Amino acid sequence: MKTRSDQLYSTDQLDDLQTLSPLGRTLVSIREKVIRAWEMRVRTEIWHAQVLPHPILIDTLPAFLDNLAEALSPHHPRWRASSATTLAQEHGGERARLTSFSPDQIVREYQILRQVVVRELRSATELRDAEVEVINASIDTALAEAVMAYAVTESSIRDQLISALSEDVKAPIEATRMFVDLIISELDHPEEISRLVARARLNLENAEHLIQDLTDMAVVRSGQKLELKHSQFELQRLVDEIAQRLRERGEDVEVSGTEIVGYWDRAALSRAIENAMLSARRFKTGGAPLRCELKEAHGRAIVSIHQEGHTIPKEEQESLFQVYRRRIKGSEDELTKKNKDWSFGLPVARALIEAHGGTLICDSVEGRGTTHFFDVPVDSRPFKGAPLTDPPVDYQ
Repeated sequence: MKTRSDQLYSTDQLDDLQTLSPLGRTLVSIREKVIRAWEMRVRTEIWHAQVLPHPILIDTLPAFLDNLAEALSPHHPRWRASSATTLAQEHGGERARLTSFSPDQIVREYQILRQVVVRELRSATELRDAEVEVINASIDTALAEAVMAYAVTESSIRDQLISALSEDVKAPIEATRMFVDLIISELDHPEEISRLVARARLNLENAEHLIQDLTDMAVVRSGQKLELKHSQFELQRLVDEIAQRLRERGEDVEVSGTEIVGYWDRAALSRAIENAMLSARRFKTGGAPLRCELKEAHGRAIVSIHQEGHTIPKEEQESLFQVYRRRIKGSEDELTKKNKDWSFGLPVARALIEAHGGTLICDSVEGRGTTHFFDVPVDSRPFKGAPLTDPPVDYQ
């Protein structure tokens, strides 16, 4: 039975170490050491790598290293680690689909790989200039292919996003047009006109809400700071107003807790709380209401929004806060249909709360349901323009 150190993962199914050059066999023998050293440095130096599970971070690295071992073998037809294979392109595509890596972070992970491979090989054996050139050319080519694939995949995701969002924006506008037509036909029935006007107003508010979310997220992704306009107000009154708006849409919402007077941006915090409530509602099952509770501790206002129902697995919770990622799907058919969209709710809520110096957390336990929990300083004025979780991304 082969051990991991002599098992080959190259993309051409090569399974005979003896076909490799001595240097190629050396690289295979230290492959796991290279991977461990690379992972440690990447997690230290690249912000988004810190939270990635090991399999996602490692991705195609074992296959790339064994392909590199083939490229370092003069009698093997592979002359670069990524020649005759889409290995590097797939890595770039996966970084776009499954992580929050930016192109410059992909460049950095390849730079680290170059340094680790050369250092470990030199520690194990003699490394000639021509062999270093093969390593450099292999990594440079793979880097270029990965970044190009990342850009193509990101563009595709954006195209899907724009298509989906155009439908989301068109839906309330078309519904409003229909209500206006009905109003014209019901001019002799004032009560019916009032009902239709209220429905039309609600649809316009939904469209406005979506557009504002898009605007805020564009600001965050471009690296700009969200502009906050602080004023003093009582938080529970604001939460009551949001809950009442949701009740008018047919939602069952309960609010309890402590009156808290503080300094925040009223409009921004309102959108954050409403987005968190709407997100919690999406995973609610059964007839239990959304429960919103307010507390105050150590100069921080604490707001928790709880729903009884669908549990979100730990490994999927962070995807709720990612931009350009579809929201996670429920295990039942109806939940799957309800949650398969491109909602910006929680990413925007997190950005708005972090701009206040606060934190937004997802807590989900089997049998207990899911809670969106956030806290902000009671006086958030000193934290205006606080750094956000999602650093600026350069897509150029």
